[in-house]
Amino acid sequence: MKFFRFTGHINSVNESKVFADDRDEQKQAREAIGEAAEKYNDLFADRYFFVEQIQQFGKEVSVGVLAGCENITSADISAFLEHLGIFATDITGEETVFRKIENMLFVANRAGLADDPSETLDNFGLEVFSRRGFEHFKFVEDLTKDIGKDEIYRRASEILSNDTLIAELDRIYAGKAKNGIAGHPVHYMLEIDNDELTEETLELLMSALYENKRLENRRYTFVDFDEITHRDEETINKLYRNSLGGAVVFTTISLPFTETNVAYSNVNAVDKISSFLKEYSKDVLTVICLPRECKGVRERYFEHLENQTVIEIKEERVSREREIAFLKKLAKEDNVRTTKKLFEQLEDDKTYLADDLHRIYDRWYSERLKNEAYPQYCDIKAIVKEKQRGEATGDAYSELQKLVGLERTKQVVNRVINYTKAQTLFAGRGMKKENQSLHMVFTGNPGTAKTTVARLFAQIMRDNGVLAHGNFVEVGRSDLVGAYVGWTAKCVKKAFDKARGGVLFIDEAYSLVDDRDGSFGDEAINTIVQEMENNRQDVIVIFAGYPDKMQAFLAKNPGLRSRIAYHVPFDDYDTDALCKIAKVMAEQKGLKLTDGAMQRLRGIFDVARTRSDFGNGRFVRNMLENAKMLQASRLVEADYDKIDDEDVVTIIEDDIEMPVCFEEKKTVKLGFAS
Repeated sequence: MKFFRFTGHINSVNESKVFADDRDEQKQAREAIGEAAEKYNDLFADRYFFVEQIQQFGKEVSVGVLAGCENITSADISAFLEHLGIFATDITGEETVFRKIENMLFVANRAGLADDPSETLDNFGLEVFSRRGFEHFKFVEDLTKDIGKDEIYRRASEILSNDTLIAELDRIYAGKAKNGIAGHPVHYMLEIDNDELTEETLELLMSALYENKRLENRRYTFVDFDEITHRDEETINKLYRNSLGGAVVFTTISLPFTETNVAYSNVNAVDKISSFLKEYSKDVLTVICLPRECKGVRERYFEHLENQTVIEIKEERVSREREIAFLKKLAKEDNVRTTKKLFEQLEDDKTYLADDLHRIYDRWYSERLKNEAYPQYCDIKAIVKEKQRGEATGDAYSELQKLVGLERTKQVVNRVINYTKAQTLFAGRGMKKENQSLHMVFTGNPGTAKTTVARLFAQIMRDNGVLAHGNFVEVGRSDLVGAYVGWTAKCVKKAFDKARGGVLFIDEAYSLVDDRDGSFGDEAINTIVQEMENNRQDVIVIFAGYPDKMQAFLAKNPGLRSRIAYHVPFDDYDTDALCKIAKVMAEQKGLKLTDGAMQRLRGIFDVARTRSDFGNGRFVRNMLENAKMLQASRLVEADYDKIDDEDVVTIIEDDIEMPVCFEEKKTVKLGFAS
């Protein structure tokens, strides 16, 4: 379906009263023109002409047209107007979008020049997109631009993803269809994180396709992926029917993949889009826009698009020269000169995507604006993105290295980091990039920092470009096992959805194992195995718990065990490590420990370590909390005037007390002593 708007200069009108001063006479004349237009439209099955406005001053007439896939010319408009008794010259016009043509219909109806717009739109199957249906279906339209081949290539050369884009432009400009065979030889998947880059890539691609007559319709429609989630198939069918000769672009803002509790799941959205892409493959171009991290969604599409050819245009990491050229381009657009400070922000061992470079440039531009253009603001600091709750301050990797002990744990984390870095650093030297599974098992007794390390690990993976967001989602049995049949799988999938782009931390994972087979716990484990495979590039799963119980848990499902890439042991802390932890915790609380206090703690730690459930780091924290309470009692009972500031922040030996549970039990004899 195409929409057009034309204008022309009126030379004469048979209905002379159309410009009458008397409003009633003017209204009757315009209604007569509207009736004549309706009779004219009876001649066509797939066209609808109408006069939008007849302006008395300037003698201008504007005409709207709803057409099939054919172009409408000035000659078509002249013939229509002459049938109405309107003779016009200098008729010009162009294709327009649905929202514009709908507004024109309402203007024409108010002027008496056209029938009820709703009825007209219904006749063309457009009611779902009209004002009445807008609250039920949201979409955006655009028109291809007349950019020209040279300008298209120039702009494409400045885009970081230009290797795949230019390769496709070369194919588009290689020639038109041969042997009269019509249809779209390929469809497209744009895998780009930056919205502006996606829009520019799409604009260049569409312009090239239209210029080479691969698109008959200048109009292409944007539809949010989430919109399709809630649409019935007839609505999508109408969307495609009214896009014949043009293109439909599906944009993905979130990272949907698995089913949720809504009527039409995100999985069904992928399935629907794939189905209609195939059904309308010859007549409608389909473009799917995905963030690079949506690997699970991409794979789901490809599962369904058998016998279809999809060109992937990707945002890739590029050479330092092209990164610098991109930054220079941004500066040129703002009409500013670059400085060394801008390029010094590029780290030697790191490559960047468009989003990264935009952030670097924006930070540099902001600082330059304050320091040079408005120096009165040079001391005002920019807003720093607020840390997520529970995230360690500072660099996550540095925080991990500062943790006491955990040498074997740090070694495994370093191996994972180095492996992912090596694939980026040596990609240009022949190292094959493999999408390795990074699911893990953390085994250790309580208080050995399993949760802390998992949270830091999520941020480290984000900082090194392995995970998109680095969000950390902690769950237990109650979060994964439903109370009724059919609920458990949904609970598990919901947890994976929340963790997408980050880490899903399943604490005390063995609690999922039930005493009997076929239970809800088994369903949870089986679903976890399935989701681990489906989301292996989007979510890293970390199972945590006691060492012996975790072995039984992994033995329950061989499929689960085979998907674990790393087993990370968290050893109990020795006495020296516990003392170091005590010092660190005390400093974090603004406290000082005297030598006597440390000596008392060391003796207590020696005793506590003989018990397997003593709590490691948690035990240290509890000891300090109890010490603070004893210190407070000591200070309150002392002479206020004799207490100085140093006393307030100092923990002494008397403030350290052996927990009651570790004191030797005394035997009490019952009865009478002789």
